[in-house]
Amino acid sequence: LRRLKFIISGGAPLSEATGDYFQRNGVNLTNGYGMTEAAGAILLGDPARRDWRSLKRIPGVHPESVSVEGLKGQELVLDHSPTVTSAYLHNEEATAAAFPEPGRFHTGDLFTETEPGLFVFVGRTGEAYKRSTGEWTNPLPIETEIEKSPLVTRAAILGRDRPYNIAIVQPAYAAFKGKQWMEIEAA
Repeated sequence: LRRLKFIISGGAPLSEATGDYFQRNGVNLTNGYGMTEAAGAILLGDPARRDWRSLKRIPGVHPESVSVEGLKGQELVLDHSPTVTSAYLHNEEATAAAFPEPGRFHTGDLFTETEPGLFVFVGRTGEAYKRSTGEWTNPLPIETEIEKSPLVTRAAILGRDRPYNIAIVQPAYAAFKGKQWMEIEAA
């Protein structure tokens, strides 16, 4: 491990707990974002920053962020280039959804720009839902925040077509073992 410079995570979003664990234990972890439709990587973390959440554009790749009605974060859109697919084979419906404008591929992935040129993944447009009040909810950032508690193992936010959101929480039972209520409340 002494010669290890950094580790790149990719393939699926890394959980906050896992990423933070590596960082706390001295492993320089960075993240990559890409997709098959773009022939590989689009965004990559900078190992020199030692911030595994932040991603920046890879030279030669020109993604653009566009607002999505009612959602925090912006969807990543790729202009047509030799590395970006132009259609889904024998699937006109999927092609029409991903390419609402000719030559512009909509990834369905949401990011926030934390600093100029630095992006953090916050969810997918398909995971967001509209409540009966007309407000949109992206559950991933809420679930991630709840799961930061040492008293929680997992959280799920629900509320599609309802006037409010609810959280279903799986307690971290080991954190409660042998504790009194006041000790738990303080955590």
